[in-house]
Amino acid sequence: MFNSKVKKRNNLKDNKSFLRFTFWNFVNQIVMRIHFKKISVIGKQNLPEGAFILVANHSSRWDGLSVQFLLNRRANYMVSPNEMKGLQGRAVKSVGAFPASSRHDLVSFSLERLLKKEPLVVFPEGNIFNDSVLRPFKKGAAKIALEAASRNHNVPIVPLAIEYNFDPEIGGHTVVMRVGQAYLPAICEAPILAKEMHLKVRNLKEQLASQVA
Repeated sequence: MFNSKVKKRNNLKDNKSFLRFTFWNFVNQIVMRIHFKKISVIGKQNLPEGAFILVANHSSRWDGLSVQFLLNRRANYMVSPNEMKGLQGRAVKSVGAFPASSRHDLVSFSLERLLKKEPLVVFPEGNIFNDSVLRPFKKGAAKIALEAASRNHNVPIVPLAIEYNFDPEIGGHTVVMRVGQAYLPAICEAPILAKEMHLKVRNLKEQLASQVA
């Protein structure tokens, strides 16, 4: 479990001002509709209204944009520090991105945002893998979920699978997202919960693959 006595440097801040978030969220909606000829969402009704931790596979640089298109609300994204540079860095910060760096107190910052009823989005594979093979999940999202549970915060976990294709019949790229059932984690060790998250996302990916086949 997270040790609150360990203090990290460089406290994180929320950069989602109303104007910046509204602008970049609007741009994201337009870019998604231009790039993808077809956007499909299965199970959108499974998204809770308040705070939740969304965990998804990471197979493309479009993943963050796709999830934000799906949520279309203020959220927070744990991303690689390499994605936080330049114009792209300013844009992703404005829609809630923060660096997944051990220099920061990621658990406390994430809990603060969850207590404000904002979703937290994590791609637990850590890196982008575009070969359709789901890698083992890192423990960050599991640690945050368990810390929330230990403090009696009812923060559900929502698994999500994202699949991209090129459809020659419509002459363009497509994306389909399948949202799984939200669930409250049982108190356990972080590696066990990370494996459970992995299994749920893997099952959703397999369901998408069977629909395409």
